[in-house]
Amino acid sequence: MRRDALAALVGFVGVLFVVRPDGSHSSWLGPVLLIVSAIFGALSIIQIKRIRPTDDSGTTVLFFTFVGTVVMGASLPFAWRTPSIEALGLMAWLGAFATAGQLLMTMAFRQADAAALAPYNYTSIVWAVLFGYVFWGETVSAVSLAGIAMIVGSSIAVALRGRQAEGPSV
Repeated sequence: MRRDALAALVGFVGVLFVVRPDGSHSSWLGPVLLIVSAIFGALSIIQIKRIRPTDDSGTTVLFFTFVGTVVMGASLPFAWRTPSIEALGLMAWLGAFATAGQLLMTMAFRQADAAALAPYNYTSIVWAVLFGYVFWGETVSAVSLAGIAMIVGSSIAVALRGRQAEGPSV
């Protein structure tokens, strides 16, 4: 229990390294939205586990997509910009990959414990950094890289601790 609390603390410090909420690098809106997103993400995982016996993964992803579309669609009157043909094509590819990823993630969370999957889920941070660099030339500071390592490392530590607590599988 003490190790898990220490790992959670290290992960939270890692988040602070990435976000750096001192006001000079970003507004508070981004970090607040990320925290709200994490809360809703955790709630969605709980719901996926609860509806496992009654719905298949495709139905779950369909409802997830529908709710997301309605919620995000509410912002359109405030920020609409007509996309170019190239942007529409990119959005179509993004939609296809996001749907496949959501379907695979939903199937994984139905089959395994969330704590065991968390290290894999947190690798999305690493992928985002890699794709940001390759496709858009974005760079990440050393402080942010240290924070990312702390977040992913603490998640792996909690998952390994959970496996130790379960004991050997037969």
